[in-house]
Amino acid sequence: YTLSNEGRRFYPIGPSDVYWWDIAGNLLHTGDTLSVMPTVTTQYVVGLECGGYRDTVTVHIGSFPPETEVRAAECWGESNGQIIVEMPTPDAYDVSWLDLSGNALQFTTGMTMNDTINGLPWGAYVVQLYNPVNGCTLKDTLAINQPPPIMVDSTYGDAICDSNAAWIDMDVIDFYGSLEWEWNDGSTLLDRSVLTPGLYEIIFTDSLGCDTTYSFDIQFVDPLEALVSASPDNGSVPLVVSFGNSSIGSNNGYWDFGDGETDSLFEPQHIFTEPGVYTVIFFLYDDDLGCEDSDTLYIRLGAEGQLSMPNVFVPNGEYPFFNAITANDSTSNLAEFRATIYNRWGRKLYEWNDWADPASGWSGQIGGQMAPEGTYYYVVKARGVNGELIEKAGYFQLFHP
Repeated sequence: YTLSNEGRRFYPIGPSDVYWWDIAGNLLHTGDTLSVMPTVTTQYVVGLECGGYRDTVTVHIGSFPPETEVRAAECWGESNGQIIVEMPTPDAYDVSWLDLSGNALQFTTGMTMNDTINGLPWGAYVVQLYNPVNGCTLKDTLAINQPPPIMVDSTYGDAICDSNAAWIDMDVIDFYGSLEWEWNDGSTLLDRSVLTPGLYEIIFTDSLGCDTTYSFDIQFVDPLEALVSASPDNGSVPLVVSFGNSSIGSNNGYWDFGDGETDSLFEPQHIFTEPGVYTVIFFLYDDDLGCEDSDTLYIRLGAEGQLSMPNVFVPNGEYPFFNAITANDSTSNLAEFRATIYNRWGRKLYEWNDWADPASGWSGQIGGQMAPEGTYYYVVKARGVNGELIEKAGYFQLFHP
């Protein structure tokens, strides 16, 4: 509490005359009692006439720190510090807790034994005790400490080119006491290597039980991507095809054209001379990284597709089904075929997809009955073996035999 201009009395023991001096040796008073009112902490000297004994008495002016107990935060960054302050006398005190900026944290009244504040993070705090009986105020500043953090420097590398070659390097910088660690896959190695893609976590624990977790999301990284194109990708033989290349990550690669020939040019041309469907593969690689990738194209080649449809149909005649004309290769080299028959009002009557079978096509019947004579329409969509789309529509006359 604070003493300001408050008189103090000193009581010597013994029958001798008592002399009082200031610290400079000036005699102030003779007698058993000296009343003073200093404004700052001041020392006085008291002596006995008999024997020349002297003693020094100090009158303190100011605040006296109270008795306190401080518990540091248990781990770095935690808010579980505690301060306990003891009341200096049996009087009831009002206790204020503040931060260094003067913000009130806690206020309690009528405390006669002690007061406690909990949940404090690292930092400095002010406790102030006020005695409403004598108006005295006692103040002190206290610090909540914390142990050092677990500090680790780390670097890692992803899995390149679908390999199991990812790695993690750890360098421990600071911690308290001893340190233990374990990875989420059970490993107790500090540095890791030959890792597959996935999430890796390591937990460090010091001798206080404080822990810190580091996480590493190991990704699959493929710096190569093969991207190629062909123009044209279908036609009749012989066909000259130009190959485009938008691959990234490397300029090294080669082509396999599927006809027994290869080429190492990045964007070559190639001549296909035989009908068929060719699987063309471009292989991209990087010898330094050990990476490779590929892209596949299909080239469809053949003779030009032909399609011919009749304009007269006599059911049960020489050609009992209405279908494509195959005589003299009038219809040939088709890979796909779909035909539909309509009446003059646009009603669909029949549909089929086999042009080469003489027993396939429209029989001329509707619901089991012979269709009436007249004009009918067909729509055909076909694709040649060279990939060319063929569309044809027309009409024909149906006559009864």
